[in-house]
Amino acid sequence: RMGSTKRKKENLQEEGRLAIVSRNSETEYVKVVVPKSDSVQKLIHDSIAANILFKACSAEELVEVFAPSEASAGSTIIRQGDEGGAFYVLETGTIDVYEEEQHKATLYSGTSFGEIALLYGCPRSATLRTRYFCKLWSISRTAFRAITSQFKRRRMEVKVDFLKKVKIKDKFLSDVLSESEMNTLALATLNESYEAGRSIVREGEPGDIFYMIDSGSVDVYIKAKGDAPVATLGSGAFFGELALLSNDCRTASCVAKTDVKCHILMRDDFNLLLGDLQSLMDGAAYGEREEVSLQPKKAVKMSMQVDLADLDIMKVLGIGAFGRVRLAKLKKPRSDLEDHNGFFALKCISKQSLKDNGLDSHIMNEKAIMSGLEHPFINRFYCDMEDDEFLYFLLEAGAAAGRHSGEHAGGCLW
Repeated sequence: RMGSTKRKKENLQEEGRLAIVSRNSETEYVKVVVPKSDSVQKLIHDSIAANILFKACSAEELVEVFAPSEASAGSTIIRQGDEGGAFYVLETGTIDVYEEEQHKATLYSGTSFGEIALLYGCPRSATLRTRYFCKLWSISRTAFRAITSQFKRRRMEVKVDFLKKVKIKDKFLSDVLSESEMNTLALATLNESYEAGRSIVREGEPGDIFYMIDSGSVDVYIKAKGDAPVATLGSGAFFGELALLSNDCRTASCVAKTDVKCHILMRDDFNLLLGDLQSLMDGAAYGEREEVSLQPKKAVKMSMQVDLADLDIMKVLGIGAFGRVRLAKLKKPRSDLEDHNGFFALKCISKQSLKDNGLDSHIMNEKAIMSGLEHPFINRFYCDMEDDEFLYFLLEAGAAAGRHSGEHAGGCLW
């Protein structure tokens, strides 16, 4: 029996060690396209179109991976308190919503539910039970995160490639800016759409926006050359680049020939991020600036090391997807914390949840970032601890944390 107990403990320790092995589920994900009729594609598309969670990605890419399921009358689709992992669209049937067995709502064809589960694996806040036979379509949190992440990465690469081709006077932006500066600039670009026939820029007006055409066609007009367009620009072309340099008047008018989607960059945003472009073109090469910017900053040293046995672990301050944050207090005063009130926030993170969701590397990155930060507006990171089941981060507690005793409980929408 003792040998069995020892093996069980060793297994738990091994699971704990596995939970901090770095891996990235987003890059491991392989997209599987599920065939569906045009009417079902429209149903899903219409259900997610107005949901802000789906704005970060192409709706078509997400609709492709929704998978079908069926449920007979009286089946439980979601149980209150269970961890959520998918978002659903109801194609046919009727579903009743219960909170603590009290009927709260009824869902019909075309309704969607469970979107918070795409962000966090927190407990479901209601039970959903079928009244009649139902057919549903769902997308998992893993698929949603991977597809949106991959989409953003591709869009970022497209924007950087656009910017590298931009030539202002006799220099390309890639000659003036470093790779990291190009990435920063790409993050600052916005997306705008223009209907066919709409004027995008007008000749003679001051300009402060640079345009890169993602899709569609744009006609270019110059008054002195008549009413016919002097050029037509397509996907991959750009115009208005001199607006990054100054607010001189536009030398031509640009009108959307078809529906057009553009990436735009405003001069104010450029100046805020990187400074005046003319100064950059006239000044130090990016290699010299990069060398200065990459000088290592002084590391913030750990000011203390604490064991769990040194702490009185008290009330719950908050509940998250993978654990809780609790108020903690040192059992005995310490000389290295003379100006401290003795209270801390102890973030308790389930190793098993991290392992199940493929977030091991994320939490280690969080630790690395937090341990290197020192700012009055950011809760200070003191040290980390662990046992067989949890990772613990000891953090600075808010001033009010030691004075109030109310507990916070959180949950998810269906």
